[in-house]
Amino acid sequence: MPVFKIVRVLYALAVSTPSSRGIHVELETLTLKATVRVHLATCFSAVCPISKTVDEYMIEIEYEGYGKYIELGSLRRYLDSFKGQEWFHEELCEKVANDLGKALGVPVKVKLKSNYLGITVEVEKSVQDSGEQSAKHL
Repeated sequence: MPVFKIVRVLYALAVSTPSSRGIHVELETLTLKATVRVHLATCFSAVCPISKTVDEYMIEIEYEGYGKYIELGSLRRYLDSFKGQEWFHEELCEKVANDLGKALGVPVKVKLKSNYLGITVEVEKSVQDSGEQSAKHL
């Protein structure tokens, strides 16, 4: 059984929409003796800044852990911190990808999927280890 060390990383989450408020959430990582590809999927919510309705998101996160992995409980708290906050799909995807990339220090890909007025919206953001970033609508 590998011994792990929890490294706490504190981030101030700043929402870039006008009616936002900043909060603090801890993203914890685990240091393990393993190198594996990680694929995580879950749901969370935020508020549409235009309609003021709750947007339900399906999120997929992919990264290659080179000994450092996101602690799942802290990821849940981090995602739940967006509840009640106003975010556009594109900004939210970029925020999550950037924060996870900083916490892990490896390339991270984040995909958000939701349904707005019967239209499926899928947004993807990749943060590379070299600091390069790419975003696209699918």
